[in-house]
Amino acid sequence: MKKNSLPFGVQDWLVEECYQKNELEKMLSSVFNGAGFERVETATLEYYDLFGGSSNPADFSRMFKLTDSDGSLLVLRPDITLQIARMAATRLSGLQQKLYYIGSSYEFLSIPPI
Repeated sequence: MKKNSLPFGVQDWLVEECYQKNELEKMLSSVFNGAGFERVETATLEYYDLFGGSSNPADFSRMFKLTDSDGSLLVLRPDITLQIARMAATRLSGLQQKLYYIGSSYEFLSIPPI
């Protein structure tokens, strides 16, 4: 294990990159807010069951998985869309709402050949 490098597929954001990313998020938020959308955020950890019904069986091997203290299988969200659907079905009223989200998702990428 290389303790001074990052795993393949992840990155640090240096000062200028972080600034540019934040500015882009502000600009996108302004556009969405101006069009009447409201921002929501979902949890980074989610029960595997939400994503377990995926039509692509290879998706399971690409998820970062862990268990909670009860032994339930959790994943770092590989996609936010299903979480928004869960949120709408369980926590939002039946009224039509205009929502947007900005966030990170996590999945293993294919390791390039050496």
